[in-house]
Amino acid sequence: MMKGQKHITLFLALLSAFMLNAQVEWDRKDQRSLDEADIAFQQEMYDFAYDLLQPLLQKDSSDARLNYQLGACMIELGMDEKKSLAHLEKAIESKPEAYFYYGRALHLNLRFDDAHLAFSKYQEVLNPKVDLATVEY
Repeated sequence: MMKGQKHITLFLALLSAFMLNAQVEWDRKDQRSLDEADIAFQQEMYDFAYDLLQPLLQKDSSDARLNYQLGACMIELGMDEKKSLAHLEKAIESKPEAYFYYGRALHLNLRFDDAHLAFSKYQEVLNPKVDLATVEY
């Protein structure tokens, strides 16, 4: 490979990596909504958090935190289990705590073996001392 082609290849690889890792720049209003959604989620105000998260996820559908929180809200509110599963699948690699809700979504979608694996992963990654038999579904 010629020296110039190596530089172009390297440049394109770096540019691609940068673009994949680029995050949405939130304006002040969006940042406030993010903060309010975090607080609502932490306080288990899932309906309020859900309403705040939906428009934010439209701006950045790959954000792991938004997908985790929206998927968890959907499970807590008894909403569409298939859609919640899709959101949680986007979150589990970056947000290991998402394995709990991912397991619940799998369970609600009658994928019991996969649900068991997700709960085991949750226990392994975050809480090795929790007995799965005591977890409420």
